[in-house]
Amino acid sequence: MGIETRVILISPDSGITPGQVKSKILAMISEDASMADAGIRVKETCFGALVEGEEKKVREIVDAVREMDPNGIF
Repeated sequence: MGIETRVILISPDSGITPGQVKSKILAMISEDASMADAGIRVKETCFGALVEGEEKKVREIVDAVREMDPNGIF
């Protein structure tokens, strides 16, 4: 498996904050032992977050985060 980096962008019109996105990601990592072992790295930014780690796990995280606001998170 390769390492992948994804940028999660939040629309200015969204009610979701970068802090909420980061909290959601960290909660997912702490609840799932396989994600904790996958070496996922998260960086909160002013426009959203950067997520880096194992390709499959990063995609799972991005899909879950997008469910928070499908039209406001890219």
